[in-house]
Amino acid sequence: MRSGDDKGQPAPFRHGGGAGLETGSEGGKMKIIDVNLLPPEYAPESPYSLRNVIILVTSFLTAGFLVLLAFQILGLKEDYMRENARLAAILSKLRKEKSRVEELLARKAEIERRYRMIERALGGRITWSDKLSQIWRAVPEGVWLQEVSLHRTAEREERPKREGKARKGEAKKAEKEAATVETFQLRITGESAGLSSIEELLKRIQELPWIEEADFSSINKRFSSDGREVYGFEITAAFRRRSG
Repeated sequence: MRSGDDKGQPAPFRHGGGAGLETGSEGGKMKIIDVNLLPPEYAPESPYSLRNVIILVTSFLTAGFLVLLAFQILGLKEDYMRENARLAAILSKLRKEKSRVEELLARKAEIERRYRMIERALGGRITWSDKLSQIWRAVPEGVWLQEVSLHRTAEREERPKREGKARKGEAKKAEKEAATVETFQLRITGESAGLSSIEELLKRIQELPWIEEADFSSINKRFSSDGREVYGFEITAAFRRRSG
C-alpha cells in the first residue's frame, strides 16, 4: 500500500507482476517490499536443502567409487597381462618338453622294434645275462658267492652226414663229417656258515635246464676272525652248446 499525500488521501495500489508491492515514502523515495505470492510447491528450492545435500554427497560417493573401480580394473588388467606372459612361457617350455618326450618315445619304439627282431632271430635262446640271473636267484640265504667263472673247451666228434643224390650214377653212401662241440665248464666259488646251505645251492644248480651236470670240486672248513666256522666250496657245472 502507498500512503496518501499531505491531504491524507490514499495512494492508488499497483500490482507489480506478483513480485512485490510499491508504497510511497516521504521525500519522494520508493520502498519495495518483496512478497512471495507463489504456492509453496512452486517456490524455488534452497541449494542447501536436505535433498540437494543428499544428491551432492551421493554424487561424490558415486564418482569416488567409479574412480576406485577404474583403478581396480587397471590393476586386474596388469595382473592378467603378467599371468598371461607367465602362462605363455610355461606353454613354450611344455611344448619343448613335449617335443623331447615325443623323440624319446620314438627312440623307445625303435629300440623295442630292434629288440623284438633280435629276440626272434635268437629264437628264444637263453643269453648269458639270463643264465647269470638264474644262478643269482638260485643262491640260498647264508651263502656268499666269491667268483663265477666260465671255461670253454672245444672237441671234435663224428656225426653222420645227410644223404644226397649221387652224381653220375654213383651209389648213395653214408658219409661222416666232423662237428665241433664246445664244452663249457662253470665254476662257482663261495663261502657259507652251514653245509646245508651249500647242499641246497648245489641242488638248485643241478635243476637249471641248461646245466648238464654239477658237483662239488672241493669243500674246506676254516675259522673266521671271530672264531666261527666257515665252509669254503667250489662247484663245477658242465653244459654243452653245439655249433656246426
